[in-house]
Amino acid sequence: MSMRGDWVYLLGQIANTTHHLVLVDYLKQEYGIESNLHVNLLHQNFCVVANDNVRDQESQYANGIVAFEYEKLIGKLERAINISHQTESFWEAYHLAQKHFGRYGFQSIPAPSSYQEDILSLLEDLWYSA
Repeated sequence: MSMRGDWVYLLGQIANTTHHLVLVDYLKQEYGIESNLHVNLLHQNFCVVANDNVRDQESQYANGIVAFEYEKLIGKLERAINISHQTESFWEAYHLAQKHFGRYGFQSIPAPSSYQEDILSLLEDLWYSA
């Protein structure tokens, strides 16, 4: 794949978000454990990251994916950031994360091939070619 900018951050965030959507839901449903630590860290980090003036597109995409995870696990995105000041790239990644990972959870753990296809499809939708 042809990658630009901070692609390591982008790829790392995709992996983090997809497994958090399943793991956090699993711990809550199976054991009644809510990850307050994860939620607090996500909230603190997201408030800082999403409000930075990030210039490279990969970081903007990654922040959009973090926003999707934040809203899915915590809700009310507007409590953490000024949603009207986010870039087009941020919102593109946010909506694509909803499209590709919105169904992820304990009751709908994707098969490895589906998981891989979802990630590759997301990257293709973000204009990265295999």
